Amino acid sequence: MKKNIIIVILSISFFCCKSTLDKESNLEIIQTHFSNKNFIQAVQKIDILLAEEDLDNDFILELKNIKVNCLFELKQYIRCVRLINDIIYYFPNDESLYLMRGDSYQYIDNNDLALQDYSTLIDRFNNIDAYKRRGTLYIKLGWLTKANVDVDKVLELDSNHNGSLNNKGVILVEWGEYDKALEYYRKSLKVKPNKITYLNIGDFYDKINIADSACFYWKIASDSGIYLAQKYYELKCIK
Repeated sequence: MKKNIIIVILSISFFCCKSTLDKESNLEIIQTHFSNKNFIQAVQKIDILLAEEDLDNDFILELKNIKVNCLFELKQYIRCVRLINDIIYYFPNDESLYLMRGDSYQYIDNNDLALQDYSTLIDRFNNIDAYKRRGTLYIKLGWLTKANVDVDKVLELDSNHNGSLNNKGVILVEWGEYDKALEYYRKSLKVKPNKITYLNIGDFYDKINIADSACFYWKIASDSGIYLAQKYYELKCIK
C-alpha cells in the first residue's frame, strides 16, 4: 500500500514538473518568435496551445496577452481589439492594453472609441502617451483648442517631447502664429530630426509663399520616405 502511494506521488510530481517545463519551453519558443518579428509563427504556436485542454487560467491569459501584441504588429487591428476586449477585465491596470486598443481603433477609423480609451488612460493614470495620442487625434479631427490643451500637458510633463513639439507647431500654423510655430518646429528637430517635422516645415514655408525653403524641407522629407513630401516636391519644385 505504502509503495503504491509513493508511486502515485512520484507520478504526480513528474507530471507537474513536466508540465512546468513544457510551459516554460513553449513560452521561450513564442518569445523567440516575437523577438525575431516572426509574429505569424508566434500566433500559430499560441493557437495550438490554446486548443489544448487543462491549461491553467494564468497561462491562457499570458498566451492571449502575447497574441494581442502579435496581432497589433501584424496590423490585424479588428482581431486585436476583440482579443483585448476578451482579456482586459483580468488586466484592469495594464496601460499598454488600453493604449494598444485605442491605437487599433484609430487604425480602423473608430475615433470615438479611440478617444474613449485615451481618456480612460488620462483620467486613471495621467498617461503621457495617451495625452500625446489624443492630442494628435484632436488635430486630425480639427479640434484644435482641445488638441492644444493636451499638447501643452505633454510639454508640461516633458518639455522635450518631440512629437508634441511638432504638434504645437501644427496648431500654431493653423492659428496663424507663424513665428511661434517655426520656433516649435525647430525645437522638435533639435530634440530629434523627424521626417514628419520636415514635411510640416515644408508645408509651413509653402503656406507663407517661401518656395525655396519649402522645397528644401520637402526634399529632406521625401528622401526620408514621406510619399506626400515627394508628391509636393515633384509638383511644385521640379521645373
